[in-house]
Amino acid sequence: MEEVGCGWLPPLYVRYQRRIGAFVTAYPDELRRLGIDGGRIHEIRGVVDLTAIDRVRAERSRLRATFREKIGAASDAPVALSVGRLHASKGHDVGADAIAAAARAIPGLHWIVLGEGDERRSLEARVRLAGIGDRVHLLGYVRDVLPYYAAADVYLRTTRLEAENLSSYQAMAMGLPVVGFDTGAGTELLVGVGHGLLVPNGDGERMGAAVIDVLTSPDRGMALGERGCLYAFRHLGVDRTIADLTRIYEDLARGQGQAGGA
Repeated sequence: MEEVGCGWLPPLYVRYQRRIGAFVTAYPDELRRLGIDGGRIHEIRGVVDLTAIDRVRAERSRLRATFREKIGAASDAPVALSVGRLHASKGHDVGADAIAAAARAIPGLHWIVLGEGDERRSLEARVRLAGIGDRVHLLGYVRDVLPYYAAADVYLRTTRLEAENLSSYQAMAMGLPVVGFDTGAGTELLVGVGHGLLVPNGDGERMGAAVIDVLTSPDRGMALGERGCLYAFRHLGVDRTIADLTRIYEDLARGQGQAGGA
């Protein structure tokens, strides 16, 4: 919360928690560390529109061809994708190091980055200095990101503070193998689900090596990606969260919540 400019919120949570019936969050560990009563915390993960995922997955072959033509890549070129604003906490700088390392073994590798922010100029300079400016595509903010997932071969989860978020959940649902940093966050799924590879936080060389391992495997990581897809369709659909939220509000309305207000 501090990283996104909401550092004033945690003290209010602590001060007024007895007047709050339920805390609904994707990061329950943060609230527990504040001393929030665990009985008031409800974790959510189901944020993925699985209907939209199915619709885009059906267009995968066309989208792969379209986006490779758009970025000037060969029709069979491997493509890594990262989604997130260009902020230091998102680790795109280390992602650039990883792509530079992986490109030594996979010359045709391209990296698409969706997001905008203050780090654009420094990231542009970094990829130029690494000699990969022609294969890194900083496409800025994109409203509909799902077609880019369909066109990619691996998701590069470069964030250095959090583990899973909406972007990585969407990668799972789209069946992409994920290479991510071990941030120690409680939302980590890579270890349990096994849909990709986890590397030491901030280690670009190790991340690059993991990308090589995935993309040079016989199936280009498809089996890994399928594990994530199966998990996402079982656990991460937004319909599940809507049902959970409905139940929480109904319980509060019946006076079964932890406090008198919500």
